[in-house]
Formats: sequence, structure tokens, C-alpha cells
Amino acid sequence: MSVFFVYLRQPGGLDDRRNDPFWEFGSFGRTGCHRKNLLHPKNSRIVDGDHLAFLQGGKGEIRVVGLTPPIRVAGTTERIELKWDKTYRPVPFLSAPLLINNDGDTAFPAVYAALRLANTNRSTFCGRAASRLRSRAAAVNSELAYEIFQWFSASRLPKVAAYTDAIQADTGAWYRYAIQQKWASARERAREYKDSGLADRGYPSARPRCGKSKSRC
Repeated sequence: MSVFFVYLRQPGGLDDRRNDPFWEFGSFGRTGCHRKNLLHPKNSRIVDGDHLAFLQGGKGEIRVVGLTPPIRVAGTTERIELKWDKTYRPVPFLSAPLLINNDGDTAFPAVYAALRLANTNRSTFCGRAASRLRSRAAAVNSELAYEIFQWFSASRLPKVAAYTDAIQADTGAWYRYAIQQKWASARERAREYKDSGLADRGYPSARPRCGKSKSRC
């Protein structure tokens, strides 16, 4: 049983929907996100029973917004989809623990050694972490995984009401626009999930349709 980091980028603009992960369906990877590294269909190291720790970038900080229940590897031979208990929800961005910020603050001291932040040639802590995380496909080391499990084992953690809550604070321009556009409505999320181009079958399976644009991740 291993923990794998999933580094989620910030929205690239107001029209960047940032759909994946589909928390309501216990799903990640359906849109093709991370298919060149973490979810490479031939080289992925993730197996049934592992956990995903989702990292959300913000302004001068990276937060751990969720640690999934044990996952199941599904999808197709060309695109992996990771599934988990769809009743699970992440924590809101502002309530999530810091992986690191640009002042060097963290809820997980083991992150310094795990990501070799002292040996990364970037000017900020978040820049160093991002450099290590963007193409990362290996599991988190045992010390950092333990710290993450400890934090998320606390009882009564807050939960998001909509997927937008895990991406940005409700004061953010993107968040307000997403709500205005009703991207987080149950009907819209179900439509996006259905249209994301992957048959809901066991892995491996049939060839998927071509995916949508990168901005759907």
C-alpha cells in the first residue's frame, strides 16, 4: 500500500474548468490528466489498494486537499482511470494542510527530504516543489506518507460542498466565475464526466475516444 502525489495545477484562466478529479464519481484520470507520467498506461506504478494525495497549487503555496481511500485501477489500455469510494470528499482549499509555502512552512516536515527541496535550483520553495512534482511518478517515501496519513486520520475533517471548493477560496475570481457558470452543478458535472471520453470498464479494456482539451483536467 503506497501513497502517490497528484500535483494539480492552478486554473490557467477563467475559462479553465479544471474538471478532474471527479470527486462525485470517485474518479481521476478520465480526461487524460497525468497520462505522460503518473498515469502512463504502460509505466504507471500504481496498483489496486494504493492511495492518492492530491496537491493543489495556490498563490505562493501548495496544499494537500485530499487523501483518497484505497483506489482501484480501471480505464483502458491507453488511458488509466483511478477509482475510489465515491462518497469520499476532499477538504476545502483553505482548510487543507500546507505541503509547503514560500516561507518554508509545512504541516509535513518530512517533505524537505522527500522532495529534496534543498537540492533544487529554484528561487522559491513552491517552485522547488513544483519542479519535483510535475513529472513525478514514484510513491511517497514512508516517513512522509505516515505524516500525511496521520493528518487525514483526524475525525470530522471539513468536506467540500462542490469540487470548486478544493481548487480555490470562494473569494477567488476563478471560483466566483465557476459558480456563476454553474460548472459545479450536479447535472453539469455528470455531463462532463459522461463526455470525458472513457468507457467505465475494467482495466484493460477497449480503445477510448480521443480526449478533450488539457483545460478540462
